[in-house]
Amino acid sequence: MVLCSHDQKVIQANGSLAKQDCRIAPGTLLSKNRPEMYLTEHRTMFEAFARRKGEEARVLMETHTNESMERNLPKLESPKGG
Repeated sequence: MVLCSHDQKVIQANGSLAKQDCRIAPGTLLSKNRPEMYLTEHRTMFEAFARRKGEEARVLMETHTNESMERNLPKLESPKGG
């Protein structure tokens, strides 16, 4: 989805975040109900893209990203990194 934006700043930022995300993803996906939520969130985003609903997809991705940051920033800030 990030590559579809064709926005180099977004692509570069995502690359940096993806590296950090690898440190916290295993614990996040093992959280209660998180696998189901993850699947639902991503399916909904992809469906919006498939329907060519750009604004809907943007809002869904923004919401997902903001919620993910709120959940995971404390883990990244800890000395152990998650």
